[in-house]
Amino acid sequence: TSGDSTPADTPKLWERTRDLSAVIDAMTTDPTWGNAVDGDRIGVLGFSLGGAAAMEIAGARASLDAYAHYCDEYKKCDCAWYAGGIGYRDDAVVHVDKLDLRTIDKARFEQSNLDRRVKAAVLVDPGLAPAYDTASLKAIAIPMDFINLGGTDTIPLGVVADKLAAIAPRGTYASVKGAIHFSFLQECKPGGAELLRETGEVDPICADGGSRSRADLHAELVGLIRSDLERSLQGPM
Repeated sequence: TSGDSTPADTPKLWERTRDLSAVIDAMTTDPTWGNAVDGDRIGVLGFSLGGAAAMEIAGARASLDAYAHYCDEYKKCDCAWYAGGIGYRDDAVVHVDKLDLRTIDKARFEQSNLDRRVKAAVLVDPGLAPAYDTASLKAIAIPMDFINLGGTDTIPLGVVADKLAAIAPRGTYASVKGAIHFSFLQECKPGGAELLRETGEVDPICADGGSRSRADLHAELVGLIRSDLERSLQGPM
C-alpha cells in the first residue's frame, strides 16, 4: 500500500481480513492449487498492520474507543500517521487532513472477522496492540505466537505483545534482540538509506537496533516463525 495509502483507509482492517479470506477461498477451490493446499493446516503470518489483520482473522476484536484513546495519549509512530499532512494515491502524494479515529465506522471496526479455516497465527509486532478486547482474546482457540522486534526499552507501545500472549489461551511470546520495528523489512540496497533521506522519508527503514546485521536478524526471525508454524500445524515447513 506504499503508493496507495491514506490515514482514512488504514484502520479498515475488515477490508484486509476480507482479502485474506478471499485468498483462502480461491486457493482451496482453484483446480490447480486446490490439491496442493491442505485446508486443515492453514496458518497466517502478519507484521505490523498485517499483524493486526492476522489477529482479527484469528478472532481478536478491537475497540475503536480504546484505539482512539491510545492515539490521543500517544502521538508517535502509528498515531502520527493520523495527524494529517500527506497520503498517497496512485503513487502520487496527496494532502490529507487530520483524521479523527472516532469517525471510523465503529460497527465495522469492532466486528468479528474470524475465519475458522485459519488454524494458527504468528504475529510480529502486531498493530493496535493496546486496543484488543480481552474477552475476544480469551476466546481464541488456535495457537497465537507473538514476536516482538527489539528489547523492552525499544519496542513501540503500539505493538508490545507480551500481554496479548499472556491473555491468549495458547499464546507464546518471543523477542528478537538487537532489532527495531523496521528490521522485518527486506535488506536495503547499497545507497538505499541515503536515497530515502533525499526523498524525505523520516522512518529509519534501513536502520537496525544494534550491531547485528539485518540478514542475521532475518535468520533468527525465520527460525522462530518456521518453528512456530511447524509446531502449530504439526508438519515441516
